[in-house]
Amino acid sequence: MNKINITIFEALPEGKELGHPLTLPAYLLPQVGDELFLATEPPLIKLKITGKRIVCLNEDQFHIAYTADRMPE
Repeated sequence: MNKINITIFEALPEGKELGHPLTLPAYLLPQVGDELFLATEPPLIKLKITGKRIVCLNEDQFHIAYTADRMPE
């Protein structure tokens, strides 16, 4: 199964971002508008995907970068 490296950049106050790198199978990639929970550190973080961009690293490699806003619990 092919896995894809992605990073979800969580919007923080003062225009800063916090990156959450993940590796997922293609069928689990989020779409703009999706809400998801990250369990990378306690407590769970609920994020809503607000943007997506594909970054080409070279001819046969790419990385998907998402932007997200934290949702109230």
